[in-house]
Amino acid sequence: RQLTDNPKDVARMLKKDGKASDIRIGDLPIIKDSEIQNFLLHGTVGAGKSEVIRRLANYARQRGDMVVIYDRSGEFVKSYYDPSIDKILNPRDARCAAWDLWRECLTLPDFDNAANTLIPMGTKEDPFWQGSGRTIFAEAAYLMRNDSDRSYSKLVDTLLSIKIEKLRTFLKDSP
Repeated sequence: RQLTDNPKDVARMLKKDGKASDIRIGDLPIIKDSEIQNFLLHGTVGAGKSEVIRRLANYARQRGDMVVIYDRSGEFVKSYYDPSIDKILNPRDARCAAWDLWRECLTLPDFDNAANTLIPMGTKEDPFWQGSGRTIFAEAAYLMRNDSDRSYSKLVDTLLSIKIEKLRTFLKDSP
């Protein structure tokens, strides 16, 4: 092997060894099957980082692969978003895909995990309060899973405006 900084030489070597992917960055193919790994693109404004991302996403789209793009500025949504196949996961965007807690969580441990994410443990407060909030949230959401007219509003109303005796009755059969 010989060291080279010429992309065409590297491309030839990769192709000869059967390691060249059909995905390319400029003239250089990436290593076959490495597209599932992470890429870091670094450069100043106007260096072409967004263009490389667009080309990689286009390759993936042509192959029918799935792509996740973290688009903090909204630049890719403006130029790339196709509502017939793409999903936006941004609660501040009206086009955001709906999330259904009850389709995501099927078992009580699933609801416990969701509660742990939604109600983080503080560092200064007594952990009893966050733990209790997590338990009540998880149990109430779990018990509501078979309710045909369940909703986030109903869950929040149950948790925030219900009288303590009614909450006890609602949660009485929970583990």
